[in-house]
Amino acid sequence: AYPSGKVATRVINDFAKRFKPDELTKAKFLYLHAHGPGLLHSKKVVRKLEDLKGLKIRSYGFNAKVAELLGGVPVAMPQPGVYEALQKGVVDASLSPYEVLKGWKQAEVVKCTVESYSVGYTAGFFVVMNLKKWKSLPYDVQAVMEQVSKEWIPKQGAAWDDLDKMGKEFTLKKGNQVITLSSSEAARWAKAVEPVFDIYVKSASKKGLPARDYVNFLKEAVKK
Repeated sequence: AYPSGKVATRVINDFAKRFKPDELTKAKFLYLHAHGPGLLHSKKVVRKLEDLKGLKIRSYGFNAKVAELLGGVPVAMPQPGVYEALQKGVVDASLSPYEVLKGWKQAEVVKCTVESYSVGYTAGFFVVMNLKKWKSLPYDVQAVMEQVSKEWIPKQGAAWDDLDKMGKEFTLKKGNQVITLSSSEAARWAKAVEPVFDIYVKSASKKGLPARDYVNFLKEAVKK
């Protein structure tokens, strides 16, 4: 679980430097960043794991498996469609960072946020440029861009956290609840989603990737 955008952004850059994914070799990779922890925002009050049973939860990609392991029904959906889906009851809840409550106005169509940090996921974004163009730049210009990119890693992470803070303040002003899980309940949620790691390892290993090394690296990197 990722506690903040700053940590997630640091970790994703450390991961890229350590494993050098093929996807980042097709362009000049400057830096990566990742949003703050994805939490549960719901139209129905959720206080314990059992409250999630059968809840239609907007999710996407691999975090759909998280929604399923928590007892919910994952509904794949990009962020632009979430407001209307919540409004019309197509979904009951959404897994997203706090920032969507203000940035996407979703605080208008939910009643509570569960600070489910023990299962807080993140998603990465990349800043790249055309490789041919990069190679055409003078070395001194390249050096400046490399340095600025390095400096922006913590700044970009902090920016995500600032947006999350604004999202939380916005939803509270709307009169919505913020529910903090007890340590024992948070542990129950974390235990419920623990199988997601083995599911990922099995899937990614079939593609020839060192998936177990990925998982072990990320678990340790988050703790630093």
